[in-house]
Amino acid sequence: MRRKPCSLLAALALVLCGAKASSRIDLVVSAPGYPGNTVQAQPTMDAFAQEVEQEAGWRKGRLQAKYFESVAGGTEALAADTSAVALVPLSFLVQFGDKLELEPRLLAVPKTGPTETWALVAGTGRLTTDAPSLAGWEIVSRAGYAAAFVRGVVFDDWSLPDNVTISFNPGILSALRKAAGGERVAVLLDGEQRAALNSLPFAKDLEVVYESDPLPAFLACTVGDRLPEHEADRLFAALLDLRAKEGGADVLEQIRLVRFETLTATQLDRIRAAREQAAGPGL
Repeated sequence: MRRKPCSLLAALALVLCGAKASSRIDLVVSAPGYPGNTVQAQPTMDAFAQEVEQEAGWRKGRLQAKYFESVAGGTEALAADTSAVALVPLSFLVQFGDKLELEPRLLAVPKTGPTETWALVAGTGRLTTDAPSLAGWEIVSRAGYAAAFVRGVVFDDWSLPDNVTISFNPGILSALRKAAGGERVAVLLDGEQRAALNSLPFAKDLEVVYESDPLPAFLACTVGDRLPEHEADRLFAALLDLRAKEGGADVLEQIRLVRFETLTATQLDRIRAAREQAAGPGL
């Protein structure tokens, strides 16, 4: 008779563990400055979540995916207790990863490739290829919300002057026009934006004055310890296998990805170094 309370407690523990294992999981895609918004993207996010949860063998509706194009929206969503997985660009991880307890687990490969090379563009002949020439200038970029990433990671071998202004602006066309017109504005482009540069009618009035080292583009991360390790392994395995699943490639294309890849030791070292660079003095 004395053993019954223990049995009841054990049974209760099993119930609670089972409830936790079947509880809702939020996957937050936060890409400040990239196309679309939360409402427009929701049907695509729903389709993505459904494919992933099927591959993971979870019940329908357990995985919820949401997209946020704003910094505030993404950081607020990831701070919520139900958010367990994040899909973010390296700039976001570097800027907010420590605060939000983000740990990279997979490389998310967009159509432009697994790495991103950032290019600084200015009016032809307006800048020399060294940092001091940027004194008093404005750098405009879709990564401008992450100033520590821009200063410490993109320009890792340049020490930008303190009076350089770094601005966040997803619509960089107007900034490129200003640069082409001779204003003290330089534009930091990602690979996709740079590929379109030559199509501009005023492209001849612009030149690339700096290129970053290739950096990991997008990353799938855990958020703290909100997801038990065995559940995280199951989810990331499903992401890795998604491309081979019937209909999986189409769903990945809708979220502008080609596949997920396991991060190599070299890539993890580069991400770790980027986080350390961005946390340096004055950044």
